[in-house]
Amino acid sequence: MLANKTQDIVVGNNNTPQDIENQKFTVPTNIKYLEGFIETLSAIPTFTPKKFWDSLKIVDDGTNYRLYIFNSKSGEWKYVNLS
Repeated sequence: MLANKTQDIVVGNNNTPQDIENQKFTVPTNIKYLEGFIETLSAIPTFTPKKFWDSLKIVDDGTNYRLYIFNSKSGEWKYVNLS
């Protein structure tokens, strides 16, 4: 599992390389952290989202567990399988 990885965060325009190196932010990357922040549905989404958060959905239909992402360029929902 990929829990508790770190990611560099760059804030502002006047950061030196040393400032950037010292800035660390812990990002939970375990997929279970997404539940509760992203709505879980039991069927594939068919609507066109109006807000960014509406373009991310978890679908658990009893057989598949997927993260759906709306591609605004093509107007289609795309997915990745989760485990």
